[in-house]
Order: sequence, then structure tokens, then C-alpha cells
Amino acid sequence: MPTNVPPQYHEAEARLRQAKTREEKLAIMEEMMAIMPKHKGTDKLRSELNQKIKKMKEAGDKDKKSGARKSVTVPKEGAGQIVLVGPPNGGKSQLLRTLTNATPEVAAYPFTTRMPAPGMMPFEDIRIQLVELPAVTDTAMEQFVPDITRNADVAAIVLDLASPDLLDAADTVLKQMEKHYIFFVNKVPEPEERKIGAVYLRTIVLGNKAELPEAEDNLPIFEEWLAGRFPLIKTSAVNEEIKEMLPRLFYDHLRIIRVYTKAPGKKLEKQDPLILPIGSNVMDAAHGLHKEIAQKLKYARVWGEGMHDGQQVARDEVLKDGWALEFHV
Repeated sequence: MPTNVPPQYHEAEARLRQAKTREEKLAIMEEMMAIMPKHKGTDKLRSELNQKIKKMKEAGDKDKKSGARKSVTVPKEGAGQIVLVGPPNGGKSQLLRTLTNATPEVAAYPFTTRMPAPGMMPFEDIRIQLVELPAVTDTAMEQFVPDITRNADVAAIVLDLASPDLLDAADTVLKQMEKHYIFFVNKVPEPEERKIGAVYLRTIVLGNKAELPEAEDNLPIFEEWLAGRFPLIKTSAVNEEIKEMLPRLFYDHLRIIRVYTKAPGKKLEKQDPLILPIGSNVMDAAHGLHKEIAQKLKYARVWGEGMHDGQQVARDEVLKDGWALEFHV
């Protein structure tokens, strides 16, 4: 009996043959299961695919227990994680040095960075984690680069605006990530518009070495190629002024807010804020503080822009960056 699977299934099957990591293969096979229509013609195919998924998951569990495969990960710290990706000699290491407490090797030769290099960037009263990843080319990309990128909050593509290979380098980064079903976007699409198993990561482009004459020559061509797909920030990794400009930019692209808490009868002291997604409300903040507070919450009072000090607010009141809440249970 014919299986009659749609073209999308065969596309996923082709990607499966190219996949290298277990995580990628599992994601694609689960996508194939979702795409495959349910009828008698696909019963055998569905059973075989289910068995492959089961065996792969079991093998992964065994590897974790035995330590057979040592994965490279960077645990998230601070208010958010931003990965610095790009071609060789784009300036990622220098950028990390300038903005954080990290001390990666900076050199004129390519592939200086072989492992992920994290650093903490201060922004006002919080810190944001930057992770420099090894260079991406059309022939080389460390196996762990897609895994770390997939779990980040934002991607920053760091490019040398003065490079004669600027367009090819940028295109290569995008295509290499897309092979792993990671799509760099300016705006994350609605759930119904996303491809099954794909990751969509908010992205900005940092055009480094913008002070060089060659960068000025390349800029019009690059902007035409970019066509507004991502915000382009012209910068210089060696310029100390980026310590003032880039932290705010990175914070805005994380799309988060800081919410402070105040104990009843105590003085308001803004420190150790809760970090919440933009659009969060009073109940989200209560859950972020402690589930018991959320369960017993009667009402909250707010201090902040646009509100009277101590104004009582509803549970579904949408919060603004910098507000302070006093919970009453």
C-alpha cells in the first residue's frame, strides 16, 4: 500500500541524512512523525520511525549515564544569554574583552577561539551573559556551536565591515545555522508560522571595524544585501565607547523587564530585580518570586513610572521596566 507522504516529509528526510548530532536527528525525526499522515499506508513507516526515535533516546540516556559523550554547554547566567557568532577575525574576542570581564585570546590569525568563551557584561544594576563562539565558515563549524546557539536568548552576528568577503561571510553564517534548523530573525514568527522542530532566534548584526575606509565603501552594498532583515549596528570593538552603547542595545533586544519587590512597611530599595519577559503581569511576578505568594496573593501595590506611589493594582496589570511591587497575601 502506498505511503502517500507529503513533499515536506521527503525534505525532512533529506535533512536527516545531513544531520550530525543526536539532538538534530531527534528533532527532525519528530518533525517527520508530525508531518506523516495517519492511515493504513503509513502504519509500517510510522512504527519504524517510532522505533528509531526510541532507540536514539535510549542511546542518549546510556551515554549520559556512562559519560561516553562529553557535551560542551554554557549554563545561562545573569539576565539573559547572547551568543556572539560570525566568521574568523570579525572581532568577537575583542568585543568580549571590551564589554566583559572575560580575557579571550585576541590575535590576527583565524580560529583563535576553539571553545565557547563566556563573560558577564554589566548593565545598570544587572549583568548580561555574552558567549563568544568559535568561527563559522563554509567548511568548518564546531559541533557544539549549533547546540549552544539553539539555547541562547539572542544572537549577535559579528562581522568585519572592512572585509572584502563581507557578504559571503554573512551568508555562510546564516546558511550553516539553517542546516541545523536554526533561523536568525528580526522578529520571531507566530507559532502557526514556524517550521516544526525549528528554532527562531532574535538577531542583530554588529558591523565591526566601522571606522576603516574599506568599511565605508562596503556599507552601501552590505545594507542592500541585508535589506532590513536584521538591525545593523556599526561599531568598533576597540572603542571604549561601546561600553555605554551596546549594553542598552543588548538589553532592549532581550525583551525583558526588571521588577523590584518591596516588603510591606519597609523602605523601597531597588536591588536584585526579578527578570521577566516584556508583557508580564503582577501574577507572573508573584510566580517568579515564590509559588506560595502567587497562590495566596490578594492584591499588590506598585511604585513606578505612570503610577501613584503605593497604588493598588489588579493581578493582570501589565508591568513596566523599573516598577516595584509590594505583595499582600
